[in-house]
Amino acid sequence: MDNLDLNIAKLLTEDVRMSFKEIASRLDISEPTARNRAKRLIEEGKIHLKALVSPDEFPEVIVAYAGLKLASKPSSGLVEIYKIPSVIYAVNTLGRYDIFACVVAKSRESLAYTMTEELCSEGICDIKLLSSETHVALYNRNLLIPAESVINAMLEDLDNKTEK
Repeated sequence: MDNLDLNIAKLLTEDVRMSFKEIASRLDISEPTARNRAKRLIEEGKIHLKALVSPDEFPEVIVAYAGLKLASKPSSGLVEIYKIPSVIYAVNTLGRYDIFACVVAKSRESLAYTMTEELCSEGICDIKLLSSETHVALYNRNLLIPAESVINAMLEDLDNKTEK
Protein backbone atom coordinates (compact mmCIF):
# COMPACT_ATOMS: atom_id res chain seq x y z
CA MET A 1 0.00 0.00 0.00
CA ASP A 2 1.38 3.36 -0.95
CA ASN A 3 0.80 6.67 0.80
CA LEU A 4 -2.37 7.41 -1.19
CA ASP A 5 -3.86 4.00 -0.34
CA LEU A 6 -3.09 4.58 3.33
CA ASN A 7 -4.75 7.99 3.29
CA ILE A 8 -7.86 6.63 1.56
CA ALA A 9 -8.05 3.83 4.14
CA LYS A 10 -7.61 6.37 6.95
CA LEU A 11 -10.49 8.50 5.66
CA LEU A 12 -12.71 5.43 5.36
CA THR A 13 -11.95 4.50 8.97
CA GLU A 14 -13.17 7.95 9.99
CA ASP A 15 -16.42 7.53 8.04
CA VAL A 16 -17.08 4.33 6.13
CA ARG A 17 -19.87 6.12 4.21
CA MET A 18 -17.63 8.95 3.02
CA SER A 19 -18.28 9.61 -0.65
CA PHE A 20 -15.58 9.22 -3.25
CA LYS A 21 -16.14 12.88 -4.06
CA GLU A 22 -15.30 13.83 -0.44
CA ILE A 23 -12.25 11.54 -0.40
CA ALA A 24 -11.03 13.06 -3.66
CA SER A 25 -11.55 16.58 -2.35
CA ARG A 26 -9.69 15.92 0.89
CA LEU A 27 -6.74 14.22 -0.83
CA ASP A 28 -6.66 16.52 -3.86
CA ILE A 29 -7.13 13.67 -6.33
CA SER A 30 -9.78 12.92 -8.94
CA GLU A 31 -13.00 11.17 -7.95
CA PRO A 32 -12.34 8.19 -10.30
CA THR A 33 -8.91 7.75 -8.69
CA ALA A 34 -10.47 7.71 -5.23
CA ARG A 35 -13.15 5.23 -6.36
CA ASN A 36 -10.73 2.91 -8.17
CA ARG A 37 -8.19 2.91 -5.34
CA ALA A 38 -10.84 2.25 -2.66
CA LYS A 39 -12.44 -0.55 -4.69
CA ARG A 40 -9.04 -2.14 -5.30
CA LEU A 41 -8.18 -2.03 -1.59
CA ILE A 42 -11.47 -3.77 -0.81
CA GLU A 43 -11.18 -6.35 -3.61
CA GLU A 44 -7.63 -7.23 -2.59
CA GLY A 45 -8.75 -7.71 1.01
CA LYS A 46 -6.47 -4.97 2.31
CA ILE A 47 -9.41 -3.20 3.95
CA HIS A 48 -12.84 -4.45 4.97
CA LEU A 49 -15.86 -2.22 5.40
CA LYS A 50 -18.23 -3.78 7.91
CA ALA A 51 -20.72 -2.67 10.49
CA LEU A 52 -19.25 -2.89 13.99
CA VAL A 53 -21.10 -2.69 17.27
CA SER A 54 -20.10 -2.10 20.84
CA PRO A 55 -20.94 -5.11 23.00
CA ASP A 56 -21.91 -2.61 25.72
CA GLU A 57 -25.03 -1.87 23.64
CA PHE A 58 -25.99 -5.55 23.85
CA PRO A 59 -25.66 -6.45 27.54
CA GLU A 60 -27.01 -9.96 26.92
CA VAL A 61 -24.07 -10.76 24.63
CA ILE A 62 -21.09 -12.50 26.19
CA VAL A 63 -17.60 -11.90 24.83
CA ALA A 64 -15.01 -14.47 25.85
CA TYR A 65 -11.40 -15.20 24.99
CA ALA A 66 -10.22 -18.80 24.78
CA GLY A 67 -6.57 -19.78 25.03
CA LEU A 68 -6.01 -23.10 23.27
CA LYS A 69 -3.00 -25.40 23.56
CA LEU A 70 -2.66 -27.78 20.63
CA ALA A 71 -0.61 -30.92 20.07
CA SER A 72 -0.44 -30.20 16.34
CA LYS A 73 0.33 -27.26 14.06
CA PRO A 74 -1.51 -24.09 15.10
CA SER A 75 -2.11 -23.14 11.45
CA SER A 76 -4.32 -26.24 11.07
CA GLY A 77 -6.13 -25.24 14.24
CA LEU A 78 -6.86 -21.76 12.93
CA VAL A 79 -8.51 -23.20 9.82
CA GLU A 80 -10.80 -25.39 11.93
CA ILE A 81 -11.55 -22.78 14.58
CA TYR A 82 -12.72 -20.29 11.95
CA LYS A 83 -15.43 -22.79 10.98
CA ILE A 84 -17.13 -22.19 14.34
CA PRO A 85 -19.77 -19.49 13.80
CA SER A 86 -19.38 -17.83 17.19
CA VAL A 87 -15.61 -17.30 16.76
CA ILE A 88 -15.12 -13.74 15.53
CA TYR A 89 -11.36 -13.93 15.32
CA ALA A 90 -8.48 -16.20 16.24
CA VAL A 91 -4.74 -15.63 16.29
CA ASN A 92 -1.68 -17.84 16.53
CA THR A 93 0.47 -16.73 19.47
CA LEU A 94 3.69 -17.53 21.27
CA GLY A 95 3.62 -18.50 24.92
CA ARG A 96 1.39 -20.75 27.00
CA TYR A 97 -1.30 -21.03 24.32
CA ASP A 98 -0.94 -21.64 20.61
CA ILE A 99 -4.17 -19.88 19.69
CA PHE A 100 -6.37 -17.22 21.23
CA ALA A 101 -9.92 -17.10 19.93
CA CYS A 102 -12.53 -14.44 20.61
CA VAL A 103 -16.01 -15.90 20.97
CA VAL A 104 -19.35 -14.09 20.98
CA ALA A 105 -22.29 -15.85 22.62
CA LYS A 106 -25.85 -14.89 23.49
CA SER A 107 -25.98 -16.86 26.73
CA ARG A 108 -23.88 -18.89 29.15
CA GLU A 109 -25.42 -22.01 27.62
CA SER A 110 -24.37 -20.94 24.14
CA LEU A 111 -20.84 -20.18 25.35
CA ALA A 112 -20.67 -23.54 27.12
CA TYR A 113 -21.80 -25.29 23.94
CA THR A 114 -19.13 -23.54 21.88
CA MET A 115 -16.38 -24.31 24.37
CA THR A 116 -17.33 -27.93 25.15
CA GLU A 117 -18.94 -29.17 21.95
CA GLU A 118 -17.80 -27.10 18.99
CA LEU A 119 -14.18 -26.81 20.08
CA CYS A 120 -14.19 -30.57 20.64
CA SER A 121 -15.91 -31.40 17.37
CA GLU A 122 -14.26 -33.75 14.89
CA GLY A 123 -12.23 -31.03 13.17
CA ILE A 124 -10.78 -29.62 16.35
CA CYS A 125 -10.18 -32.98 18.02
CA ASP A 126 -8.35 -34.11 14.88
CA ILE A 127 -5.78 -31.44 15.63
CA LYS A 128 -5.60 -32.65 19.24
CA LEU A 129 -6.68 -29.91 21.59
CA LEU A 130 -4.56 -30.43 24.72
CA SER A 131 -6.09 -27.78 26.95
CA SER A 132 -8.05 -24.58 26.95
CA GLU A 133 -8.68 -21.68 29.27
CA THR A 134 -11.63 -19.33 28.82
CA HIS A 135 -11.86 -15.76 30.05
CA VAL A 136 -15.16 -13.91 29.98
CA ALA A 137 -14.87 -10.16 29.34
CA LEU A 138 -16.60 -8.18 32.09
CA TYR A 139 -15.87 -4.66 30.89
CA ASN A 140 -14.16 -3.28 27.83
CA ARG A 141 -12.90 -0.07 26.35
CA ASN A 142 -13.22 0.61 22.64
CA LEU A 143 -14.08 -3.00 21.79
CA LEU A 144 -16.02 -3.16 18.55
CA ILE A 145 -17.12 -6.47 17.16
CA PRO A 146 -18.67 -7.37 13.81
CA ALA A 147 -22.39 -6.60 13.93
CA GLU A 148 -23.00 -9.84 12.03
CA SER A 149 -21.60 -11.87 14.96
CA VAL A 150 -23.89 -10.22 17.50
CA ILE A 151 -26.94 -10.49 15.25
CA ASN A 152 -26.22 -14.16 14.49
CA ALA A 153 -25.79 -14.95 18.19
CA MET A 154 -29.08 -13.27 19.01
CA LEU A 155 -30.93 -14.96 16.13
CA GLU A 156 -29.50 -18.35 17.09
CA ASP A 157 -30.82 -17.91 20.59
CA LEU A 158 -34.27 -16.94 19.25
CA ASP A 159 -34.24 -19.98 16.94
CA ASN A 160 -33.40 -22.27 19.87
CA LYS A 161 -36.27 -20.82 21.93
CA THR A 162 -38.69 -21.28 18.99
CA GLU A 163 -37.71 -24.94 18.60
CA LYS A 164 -38.43 -25.73 22.27
